[in-house]
Amino acid sequence: MVWFMKSFSNFLSFFVPLVLMLIAFSIFLVSSNLLKEYKQSISNDYSIFLVANTPILKNNFESFSDIKVKKIDEIKRKKIISSMKESLSGDAITLLKQKLPYFYKLYLERFPTTNELISIKQEILKNKNIRKIEIFSKNHDQVYELFSLVQKITIILFVLLAIFAILLLSKQIRIWLYAHAEKISIMKLHGASTIYSASTLIKDALNAAFFSCIFACIALFLISQNISEILPYSLHGFTFHLSLKFDFLAIFALAFVISISSIFSVLFFYSISKDV
Repeated sequence: MVWFMKSFSNFLSFFVPLVLMLIAFSIFLVSSNLLKEYKQSISNDYSIFLVANTPILKNNFESFSDIKVKKIDEIKRKKIISSMKESLSGDAITLLKQKLPYFYKLYLERFPTTNELISIKQEILKNKNIRKIEIFSKNHDQVYELFSLVQKITIILFVLLAIFAILLLSKQIRIWLYAHAEKISIMKLHGASTIYSASTLIKDALNAAFFSCIFACIALFLISQNISEILPYSLHGFTFHLSLKFDFLAIFALAFVISISSIFSVLFFYSISKDV
């Protein structure tokens, strides 16, 4: 019973920091996927307004700043003219038809960054046929800065919890080594290596890594299945497709890399210190 309690205590000391880190990583994965999907969704609605002297074709604008142009929609001049017929005379309408420029909406395949948008505007203005361009930079910058802020917050949260987990794991390993120093010394006198002497510790750490992965994957799955309940009401119209296959693999890889690297790095320095 005492052995079981000690083993379970070791397991929890590894499990708790790992599962906190993995849940933070899961939140980071979900938020990254949501932002990616949301960017794609709003890129379908975001357009650059162009005023041209003569008709333009999509072939004239294939890509800008490595962003491909998805389509160019012409705003029909007839609609513009018909909306003004009641307030203009016949001669004015005739003159308007002659002088009225061509209006277009340019859609990109993905949502551009602020710097990319500035570069796109500069590239388009090099075309002498373009009289005016409107990129709606204020609205764009607000949305993009919001994206950047959310990503930075989730990254910082994950990094802090990852550091916290590594420190706790390392401390727990050192505590275990200190508590079993005599046993390890006896085993080393009989030719056992430090890694073999700490096999119980390694087993507990790997078990904790495995079960923390299971717990985090279940949490990630539940979040993805109830994403509509988590998102604000204004975003319920968007359809999100979360690909969990690679996210699950990333969670398993991260947990075992952190656990194994923490264990073997501490054991390495412990072995060196004892050999000196």
